[in-house]
Amino acid sequence: KELGKNIGLITIGKALAKVVSILILPFYTTYLSPDDYGSIDMVTAYCALFMQPVTLCIDSAIFIFPARKPDKKKKSYYSSGFFLSFIPIAIFCLVMCLLNGLSEGFAAESFICILTQNSFLLCLLVFSGFLSDFLQQMLRSLNRIGEYAAIGVLQSLIMVVLALYLLPRWGTKGYLYSIFFAAVSVVLIMFAYGRLWKWLSVKAVKFRYYLQMLRFSIPLIPAPALVWVQFQSNRPILAASWGMAAVGIFGFAARFPFMMSYFADSLCKAWEISALNEHVKQGFSSFYNNICNTFFFVGAVGCVFFPVVIEPFFRILIKEEFYPAIQYIPVCTLG
Repeated sequence: KELGKNIGLITIGKALAKVVSILILPFYTTYLSPDDYGSIDMVTAYCALFMQPVTLCIDSAIFIFPARKPDKKKKSYYSSGFFLSFIPIAIFCLVMCLLNGLSEGFAAESFICILTQNSFLLCLLVFSGFLSDFLQQMLRSLNRIGEYAAIGVLQSLIMVVLALYLLPRWGTKGYLYSIFFAAVSVVLIMFAYGRLWKWLSVKAVKFRYYLQMLRFSIPLIPAPALVWVQFQSNRPILAASWGMAAVGIFGFAARFPFMMSYFADSLCKAWEISALNEHVKQGFSSFYNNICNTFFFVGAVGCVFFPVVIEPFFRILIKEEFYPAIQYIPVCTLG
Protein backbone atom coordinates (compact mmCIF):
# COMPACT_ATOMS: atom_id res chain seq x y z
CA LYS A 1 0.00 0.00 0.00
CA GLU A 2 2.75 2.44 0.97
CA LEU A 3 4.80 1.51 -2.10
CA GLY A 4 1.75 2.08 -4.31
CA LYS A 5 1.19 5.50 -2.76
CA ASN A 6 4.85 6.47 -3.13
CA ILE A 7 5.00 5.20 -6.73
CA GLY A 8 1.81 7.09 -7.55
CA LEU A 9 3.00 10.41 -6.16
CA ILE A 10 6.51 10.23 -7.60
CA THR A 11 5.41 8.82 -10.97
CA ILE A 12 2.74 11.49 -11.41
CA GLY A 13 5.31 14.15 -10.65
CA LYS A 14 7.90 12.67 -13.01
CA ALA A 15 5.32 12.01 -15.73
CA LEU A 16 3.98 15.56 -15.66
CA ALA A 17 7.53 16.93 -15.80
CA LYS A 18 8.40 14.73 -18.79
CA VAL A 19 5.14 15.50 -20.62
CA VAL A 20 5.88 19.20 -20.30
CA SER A 21 9.45 18.73 -21.58
CA ILE A 22 8.26 16.64 -24.54
CA LEU A 23 5.50 19.07 -25.51
CA ILE A 24 8.01 21.91 -25.64
CA LEU A 25 10.36 20.05 -28.04
CA PRO A 26 8.82 21.62 -31.20
CA PHE A 27 9.70 25.04 -29.76
CA TYR A 28 13.29 23.94 -29.08
CA THR A 29 13.73 22.63 -32.63
CA THR A 30 12.47 25.95 -33.99
CA TYR A 31 15.40 27.82 -32.48
CA LEU A 32 18.04 25.09 -32.30
CA SER A 33 19.82 23.29 -35.12
CA PRO A 34 21.22 19.77 -34.61
CA ASP A 35 24.63 21.42 -34.02
CA ASP A 36 23.18 23.67 -31.30
CA TYR A 37 21.38 20.77 -29.69
CA GLY A 38 24.60 18.76 -29.81
CA SER A 39 26.47 21.53 -27.98
CA ILE A 40 23.82 21.60 -25.26
CA ASP A 41 23.88 17.81 -24.99
CA MET A 42 27.66 17.80 -24.56
CA VAL A 43 27.59 20.39 -21.76
CA THR A 44 24.79 18.60 -19.88
CA ALA A 45 26.58 15.28 -20.38
CA TYR A 46 29.77 16.62 -18.78
CA CYS A 47 27.71 18.19 -16.00
CA ALA A 48 26.17 14.76 -15.30
CA LEU A 49 29.67 13.24 -15.30
CA PHE A 50 31.05 15.69 -12.73
CA MET A 51 28.02 16.01 -10.44
CA GLN A 52 28.35 12.88 -8.28
CA PRO A 53 32.17 12.69 -8.03
CA VAL A 54 32.35 16.38 -7.09
CA THR A 55 29.63 16.11 -4.43
CA LEU A 56 30.90 12.65 -3.35
CA CYS A 57 27.36 11.21 -3.76
CA ILE A 58 26.40 12.81 -0.46
CA ASP A 59 22.76 13.17 -1.54
CA SER A 60 22.45 9.35 -1.45
CA ALA A 61 23.68 9.23 2.14
CA ILE A 62 21.48 12.10 3.28
CA PHE A 63 18.40 10.03 2.45
CA ILE A 64 19.58 7.05 4.53
CA PHE A 65 21.38 8.27 7.64
CA PRO A 66 18.91 10.74 9.21
CA ALA A 67 16.03 8.23 8.89
CA ARG A 68 14.42 7.33 12.23
CA LYS A 69 16.86 9.56 14.11
CA PRO A 70 15.85 12.19 16.72
CA ASP A 71 15.33 15.68 15.29
CA LYS A 72 18.57 16.98 16.80
CA LYS A 73 20.63 14.29 15.06
CA LYS A 74 18.71 14.77 11.82
CA LYS A 75 19.63 18.45 11.86
CA SER A 76 23.30 17.58 12.40
CA TYR A 77 23.31 15.10 9.52
CA TYR A 78 21.58 17.51 7.16
CA SER A 79 23.77 20.46 8.16
CA SER A 80 27.00 18.48 7.97
CA GLY A 81 26.25 17.10 4.52
CA PHE A 82 25.04 20.46 3.21
CA PHE A 83 27.72 22.86 4.40
CA LEU A 84 30.78 20.58 4.21
CA SER A 85 29.93 19.65 0.60
CA PHE A 86 30.81 23.23 -0.35
CA ILE A 87 34.49 22.29 0.10
CA PRO A 88 34.78 19.78 -2.80
CA ILE A 89 32.53 22.00 -4.95
CA ALA A 90 34.85 24.97 -4.33
CA ILE A 91 37.86 22.82 -5.30
CA PHE A 92 36.07 21.80 -8.53
CA CYS A 93 35.34 25.45 -9.39
CA LEU A 94 38.98 26.37 -8.74
CA VAL A 95 40.19 23.60 -11.08
CA MET A 96 37.74 24.79 -13.76
CA CYS A 97 39.11 28.34 -13.43
CA LEU A 98 42.66 27.04 -13.83
CA LEU A 99 41.65 25.23 -17.04
CA ASN A 100 40.60 28.48 -18.71
CA GLY A 101 42.83 29.39 -21.60
CA LEU A 102 43.99 25.82 -22.27
CA SER A 103 41.74 25.26 -25.30
CA GLU A 104 44.13 26.75 -27.84
CA GLY A 105 45.13 24.16 -30.41
CA PHE A 106 42.29 21.76 -29.57
CA ALA A 107 39.34 21.00 -31.85
CA ALA A 108 36.04 22.73 -30.96
CA GLU A 109 34.45 19.32 -30.18
CA SER A 110 37.26 18.20 -27.87
CA PHE A 111 36.82 17.58 -24.15
CA ILE A 112 39.24 20.36 -23.14
CA CYS A 113 37.68 22.91 -25.48
CA ILE A 114 34.12 22.27 -24.28
CA LEU A 115 35.24 22.43 -20.63
CA THR A 116 37.12 25.70 -20.99
CA GLN A 117 34.50 27.43 -23.12
CA ASN A 118 31.73 26.48 -20.68
CA SER A 119 33.65 26.39 -17.39
CA PHE A 120 31.57 29.09 -15.72
CA LEU A 121 28.29 27.49 -16.77
CA LEU A 122 29.47 24.04 -15.66
CA CYS A 123 30.30 25.40 -12.20
CA LEU A 124 26.86 27.04 -11.96
CA LEU A 125 25.08 23.88 -13.11
CA VAL A 126 26.99 21.59 -10.74
CA PHE A 127 26.47 23.90 -7.76
CA SER A 128 22.77 24.55 -8.42
CA GLY A 129 22.23 20.88 -9.22
CA PHE A 130 23.78 19.89 -5.90
CA LEU A 131 21.57 22.32 -3.95
CA SER A 132 18.42 21.15 -5.71
CA ASP A 133 19.21 17.42 -5.40
CA PHE A 134 20.31 17.67 -1.77
CA LEU A 135 17.20 19.52 -0.63
CA GLN A 136 14.94 17.16 -2.56
CA GLN A 137 16.62 14.23 -0.82
CA MET A 138 15.92 15.97 2.45
CA LEU A 139 12.22 16.05 1.56
CA ARG A 140 12.34 12.32 0.79
CA SER A 141 14.17 11.61 4.04
CA LEU A 142 11.51 13.55 5.94
CA ASN A 143 8.86 11.46 4.14
CA ARG A 144 7.33 14.54 2.50
CA ILE A 145 6.70 12.67 -0.73
CA GLY A 146 3.93 14.93 -2.03
CA GLU A 147 6.21 17.97 -1.83
CA TYR A 148 9.09 15.98 -3.35
CA ALA A 149 6.96 15.06 -6.36
CA ALA A 150 5.58 18.60 -6.72
CA ILE A 151 9.07 20.15 -6.70
CA GLY A 152 10.09 18.04 -9.70
CA VAL A 153 7.09 19.25 -11.70
CA LEU A 154 7.62 22.84 -10.62
CA GLN A 155 11.29 22.76 -11.63
CA SER A 156 10.37 21.52 -15.11
CA LEU A 157 7.67 24.18 -15.52
CA ILE A 158 10.01 26.98 -14.43
CA MET A 159 12.69 25.73 -16.80
CA VAL A 160 10.24 25.64 -19.71
CA VAL A 161 9.01 29.18 -19.03
CA LEU A 162 12.58 30.47 -18.75
CA ALA A 163 13.62 28.61 -21.91
CA LEU A 164 10.71 30.15 -23.82
CA TYR A 165 12.08 33.56 -22.88
CA LEU A 166 15.85 33.00 -22.95
CA LEU A 167 16.30 30.62 -25.89
CA PRO A 168 15.26 33.10 -28.63
CA ARG A 169 17.50 35.76 -27.03
CA TRP A 170 20.61 33.88 -25.89
CA GLY A 171 20.50 30.71 -27.99
CA THR A 172 22.19 27.65 -26.50
CA LYS A 173 23.41 29.65 -23.49
CA GLY A 174 19.80 30.64 -22.82
CA TYR A 175 18.77 26.99 -22.61
CA LEU A 176 21.59 26.18 -20.18
CA TYR A 177 20.89 29.24 -18.04
CA SER A 178 17.22 28.23 -17.87
CA ILE A 179 18.36 24.94 -16.22
CA PHE A 180 20.41 26.91 -13.70
CA PHE A 181 17.71 29.47 -12.85
CA ALA A 182 15.06 26.75 -12.54
CA ALA A 183 17.24 24.86 -10.02
CA VAL A 184 17.89 28.05 -8.03
CA SER A 185 14.16 28.86 -8.03
CA VAL A 186 13.12 25.52 -6.52
CA VAL A 187 15.95 25.76 -3.98
CA LEU A 188 14.51 29.09 -2.80
CA ILE A 189 11.01 27.59 -2.74
CA MET A 190 12.17 24.61 -0.68
CA PHE A 191 13.94 26.92 1.75
CA ALA A 192 11.03 29.35 2.08
CA TYR A 193 7.81 27.39 1.54
CA GLY A 194 9.22 24.00 2.55
CA ARG A 195 10.93 25.61 5.56
CA LEU A 196 13.97 23.39 5.13
CA TRP A 197 16.12 26.18 6.53
CA LYS A 198 14.98 25.00 9.97
CA TRP A 199 16.98 21.81 9.48
CA LEU A 200 20.22 23.58 8.49
CA SER A 201 22.60 25.34 10.86
CA VAL A 202 26.33 25.90 10.81
CA LYS A 203 26.37 25.30 14.57
CA ALA A 204 24.91 21.80 14.03
CA VAL A 205 27.74 20.73 11.68
CA LYS A 206 29.65 17.68 12.94
CA PHE A 207 32.61 16.52 10.91
CA ARG A 208 32.33 12.95 12.21
CA TYR A 209 28.77 12.74 10.83
CA TYR A 210 30.05 13.93 7.47
CA LEU A 211 32.80 11.28 7.49
CA GLN A 212 30.27 8.65 8.49
CA MET A 213 28.13 9.53 5.47
CA LEU A 214 31.16 9.65 3.18
CA ARG A 215 32.12 6.09 4.14
CA PHE A 216 28.74 5.10 2.74
CA SER A 217 28.56 7.48 -0.25
CA ILE A 218 32.08 7.42 -1.72
CA PRO A 219 31.88 3.71 -2.71
CA LEU A 220 28.71 4.64 -4.65
CA ILE A 221 30.57 7.04 -6.97
CA PRO A 222 31.43 4.35 -9.57
CA ALA A 223 27.71 3.57 -10.01
CA PRO A 224 26.68 6.93 -11.58
CA ALA A 225 30.02 7.00 -13.41
CA LEU A 226 29.21 3.64 -15.02
CA VAL A 227 25.71 4.88 -15.88
CA TRP A 228 27.34 7.84 -17.60
CA VAL A 229 29.69 5.51 -19.49
CA GLN A 230 26.73 3.39 -20.58
CA PHE A 231 24.41 6.20 -21.68
CA GLN A 232 26.45 9.34 -22.39
CA SER A 233 30.09 8.47 -23.03
CA ASN A 234 29.25 8.06 -26.73
CA ARG A 235 28.75 11.84 -27.04
CA PRO A 236 32.46 12.75 -27.10
CA ILE A 237 33.13 9.89 -29.53
CA LEU A 238 30.33 11.03 -31.83
CA ALA A 239 31.54 14.63 -31.64
CA ALA A 240 35.11 13.70 -32.53
CA SER A 241 34.06 11.38 -35.38
CA TRP A 242 31.00 13.03 -36.91
CA GLY A 243 30.66 16.50 -35.38
CA MET A 244 28.14 18.22 -33.13
CA ALA A 245 25.22 17.65 -35.50
CA ALA A 246 25.51 13.88 -34.97
CA VAL A 247 25.54 14.42 -31.20
CA GLY A 248 22.43 16.59 -31.54
CA ILE A 249 20.53 14.00 -33.60
CA PHE A 250 21.46 11.14 -31.30
CA GLY A 251 20.81 13.15 -28.14
CA PHE A 252 17.43 14.22 -29.47
CA ALA A 253 16.50 10.60 -30.24
CA ALA A 254 17.56 9.55 -26.75
CA ARG A 255 15.17 12.03 -25.08
CA PHE A 256 12.14 9.89 -25.96
CA PRO A 257 13.32 6.55 -24.50
CA PHE A 258 14.41 8.47 -21.41
CA MET A 259 10.68 8.82 -20.66
CA MET A 260 10.77 5.11 -19.81
CA SER A 261 13.92 5.48 -17.75
CA TYR A 262 12.25 8.24 -15.74
CA PHE A 263 9.42 5.84 -14.90
CA ALA A 264 12.00 3.27 -13.77
CA ASP A 265 13.74 5.96 -11.73
CA SER A 266 10.40 6.87 -10.10
CA LEU A 267 9.82 3.23 -9.18
CA CYS A 268 13.34 2.91 -7.73
CA LYS A 269 12.97 6.06 -5.63
CA ALA A 270 9.57 4.95 -4.35
CA TRP A 271 11.03 1.50 -3.67
CA GLU A 272 13.87 3.00 -1.60
CA ILE A 273 11.41 4.89 0.59
CA SER A 274 9.17 1.85 1.11
CA ALA A 275 12.06 -0.58 1.60
CA LEU A 276 13.54 1.67 4.27
CA ASN A 277 10.27 1.48 6.21
CA GLU A 278 9.17 -2.09 5.39
CA HIS A 279 12.33 -4.23 5.36
CA VAL A 280 11.95 -5.29 8.99
CA LYS A 281 8.38 -6.58 8.49
CA GLN A 282 7.44 -10.20 7.90
CA GLY A 283 6.91 -11.17 4.26
CA PHE A 284 9.31 -8.58 2.88
CA SER A 285 11.16 -11.21 0.81
CA SER A 286 8.06 -12.20 -1.22
CA PHE A 287 7.09 -8.53 -1.54
CA TYR A 288 10.54 -7.82 -3.00
CA ASN A 289 10.25 -10.66 -5.55
CA ASN A 290 6.79 -9.56 -6.68
CA ILE A 291 7.96 -5.99 -7.25
CA CYS A 292 11.01 -7.17 -9.26
CA ASN A 293 8.90 -9.42 -11.49
CA THR A 294 6.37 -6.65 -12.15
CA PHE A 295 9.15 -4.17 -12.90
CA PHE A 296 10.81 -6.41 -15.50
CA PHE A 297 7.47 -7.32 -17.13
CA VAL A 298 6.39 -3.68 -17.52
CA GLY A 299 9.86 -2.76 -18.83
CA ALA A 300 9.81 -5.50 -21.46
CA VAL A 301 6.32 -4.57 -22.71
CA GLY A 302 7.28 -0.89 -22.80
CA CYS A 303 10.40 -1.58 -24.89
CA VAL A 304 8.30 -3.39 -27.49
CA PHE A 305 5.48 -0.87 -27.89
CA PHE A 306 7.09 2.48 -27.10
CA PRO A 307 9.00 3.02 -30.41
CA VAL A 308 5.87 2.11 -32.42
CA VAL A 309 3.67 4.57 -30.54
CA ILE A 310 6.13 7.48 -30.50
CA GLU A 311 7.00 7.66 -34.24
CA PRO A 312 3.72 9.27 -35.50
CA PHE A 313 3.95 11.98 -32.82
CA PHE A 314 7.58 12.56 -33.72
CA ARG A 315 6.78 13.27 -37.38
CA ILE A 316 3.94 15.62 -36.47
CA LEU A 317 5.69 17.65 -33.76
CA ILE A 318 9.36 17.82 -34.76
CA LYS A 319 11.10 19.91 -37.39
CA GLU A 320 12.22 17.98 -40.48
CA GLU A 321 15.88 18.69 -39.73
CA PHE A 322 15.63 16.25 -36.80
CA TYR A 323 13.83 13.42 -38.68
CA PRO A 324 16.99 11.22 -38.89
CA ALA A 325 16.65 10.77 -35.11
CA ILE A 326 13.64 8.47 -35.65
CA GLN A 327 15.84 5.55 -36.74
CA TYR A 328 17.75 5.61 -33.44
CA ILE A 329 14.72 5.55 -31.11
CA PRO A 330 14.24 1.73 -31.13
CA VAL A 331 17.95 1.15 -30.44
CA CYS A 332 17.98 3.73 -27.63
CA THR A 333 14.82 2.19 -26.15
CA LEU A 334 16.42 -1.25 -25.98
CA GLY A 335 19.54 0.32 -24.45
